[in-house]
Amino acid sequence: MECCYQDRETHRTSVLKELHPAMKAYHSIEDSETCIEGTRQELLEQVKCWASSDSKLFWLHGFAGSGKSAVANSVAGIFHAQKLLLGCFFCQRDDPECCDPLRLIPTLAYQLSLWHGVYRTKVLSALQARDEMGLAKGLKWQFNQLIMDPLMSLGGPTELPPKPLIIVVDALDECGDSVESRAELIQF
Repeated sequence: MECCYQDRETHRTSVLKELHPAMKAYHSIEDSETCIEGTRQELLEQVKCWASSDSKLFWLHGFAGSGKSAVANSVAGIFHAQKLLLGCFFCQRDDPECCDPLRLIPTLAYQLSLWHGVYRTKVLSALQARDEMGLAKGLKWQFNQLIMDPLMSLGGPTELPPKPLIIVVDALDECGDSVESRAELIQF
């Protein structure tokens, strides 16, 4: 029985890899520059309060070099430790994998799929039903097929993930080669 389970899991994982997630864009506690201990406490508390509020978006902005990425890494680490981090994408202008707007949504869908079994089943169904164009169709198709539709099709309380659902995206200004491509991402 265990062999069949492992075969099924291996198949699911290989199908999910068809999303071509940007593995380097995920938060890594060991490799990430975070806030120096004892600093940014007020801001980190604001983020924690936001997470338990009804507000859906926390937008941290500031000048280049002001420490936004360190804060984003710290926030990802905090919510990861609390098992509330569903996914993250740390954009990097100088890395083709981490600056491609068409990789952001599939990467988040991959991370969400690893975190939530029923959601994973919905994404696997979407991947198996897609046509040849699939992921190259664009951000709107990706968002609807890989994020919105699977989340909306989750049923009762037993299928719903616990709240809050935290996703961290850092350095969005480094994703894409034009203002238009970043503006399209912001719509979602």
